[in-house]
Order: sequence, then C-alpha cells, then structure tokens
Amino acid sequence: MFAIIQAAGWPIWPLLLASVIAVALIIERSITLRRRNILPSTLLDQVVSVYKRQGVSEEVLQKLAKDSPLGSVLGPSGEGYAGFGPKDKPKLWLHLDKKGGGAHVCFRAETRDAVDKFHAAGLKAGAKDNGKPGLRTDYAPNYYGAFLLDGEGNNVEAVCFK
Repeated sequence: MFAIIQAAGWPIWPLLLASVIAVALIIERSITLRRRNILPSTLLDQVVSVYKRQGVSEEVLQKLAKDSPLGSVLGPSGEGYAGFGPKDKPKLWLHLDKKGGGAHVCFRAETRDAVDKFHAAGLKAGAKDNGKPGLRTDYAPNYYGAFLLDGEGNNVEAVCFK
C-alpha cells in the first residue's frame, strides 16, 4: 500500500488528509447526533404532560424552543395549536381540546396504509375508536385520517394528505 502512495506522488497527500478528516467528521457526527441526544425517549410524554397542564401558550412554546431539540423544529403555531417538524409539512400537531377533555395529538403519515395500520395497532393496544380510517373531505379534499382515544381521553390522530 505504501508503494501505491509513493507511486502517486505529492498529489495523493491532500487526498489522504481529506479522507482522514472525513472519517473523523463521520465518527464525530455519529456520536453527537445519536437518536437519544436528538429525541430523548421521554420527550413526547413531557410534551403531552405540559400540554395537558398548560395548553399551548407562547410561554410553553418558548420553553420548548429553549429546552428541547424538538423546539428547533417548531412549525406553524397559533391560538391553541402548534406543529412540529419541517416548516412546510409538520409531522406532529398538538391542539387544545375546546371541550376541556384531553389533548388532540396528530401525527402525519406518509401513506394511507400507514394510517390504517396506526388505527389497527391502536385498537389492538386498547385504544377506543374515535373515527375509522377514511377520507375527511370536510377538512381537506385529500385528508385521510383515523382517530383513537387513549386511556387518558386524549384524541390521537394519524393523517395522510395523499
């Protein structure tokens, strides 16, 4: 191998240096960006807990943006709701229940099949049906969603816009 490096001459040295730096960056990023560092396992529970106690307010959103990796992907928000994920397509929505019940948590699914599987898995896990999978054209022309009530009365939804 050293013979190959000698035969290549001086142009190979910057390439070798760049390769070593690239490997070091890959190792550093894989350590720094571990899933547990970006999305702690208790984050969703914490968000729902704070939401149930305080609802969606400017103070809660500022605290979330300051103290949580999820805050860095805060999407659209307004009176009583907030979206999290890419600015143009949030993957998680939280809505204040105007009737005073539990939270309304909505997950964006990539396919209608994923919505169907979400609903089936939720029923199997003990959630109550709150709306079978199907088109909801009163929401949007391509709004395909399913709704479940968890054991604490939270309305959990999966939606696909395809």
